[in-house]
Amino acid sequence: MVMTLGNKLNTSSKVIPSPYNSTVMPTTTDSSTKALLSDSTQVLLDVPLYGQEKNFYCVPATAKMIAAWHGYSYTQDYIYQKMGGTNGDVIGIGPTKAEEWYKLSRSEGGLGATRSYKTTTLSFTKAMSEIDYYRPFNSITSSHCRACAGYWVFYDSADDCLLINDPWNGGTDYWEAVSGSPEGMRIYVIF
Repeated sequence: MVMTLGNKLNTSSKVIPSPYNSTVMPTTTDSSTKALLSDSTQVLLDVPLYGQEKNFYCVPATAKMIAAWHGYSYTQDYIYQKMGGTNGDVIGIGPTKAEEWYKLSRSEGGLGATRSYKTTTLSFTKAMSEIDYYRPFNSITSSHCRACAGYWVFYDSADDCLLINDPWNGGTDYWEAVSGSPEGMRIYVIF
């Protein structure tokens, strides 16, 4: 289920700029204080949205978004090649190769996020924690990779959502309800 911002009222929102592209260091508010302020809370990381440059570049496009949030600039072609893709390929990169690139040292052409890991344990609480620590992550379906850049928690219902930066079709962002989500795996990108 995709939700629009107008679906709920009485929402407090917080947009957090990348600490690498801002002179202001982001801060958080204790969740118990957030609950007193409204019926729901949005926490959004200002992760750049990039469309995938080739039909099979969802993983490199997502990696480019996450790298840019952390202050690093790579082309999708570069990421694709470093993840093991070659010119002439028409197939995408799998989660294992993506995870390896995130962990690969910067001197070897990776992101250098050595504590990154993939998991099929999909907890909304863990997603909130990663966003609260200013760490966008890979949200992977059976055939597609996107970046998770925020969450929307509802204190009076089970309508919780993740903000998805989807590189498909030029790039779009949308709210995806946690219940019924097609997500099957995540890669948490941790330095």
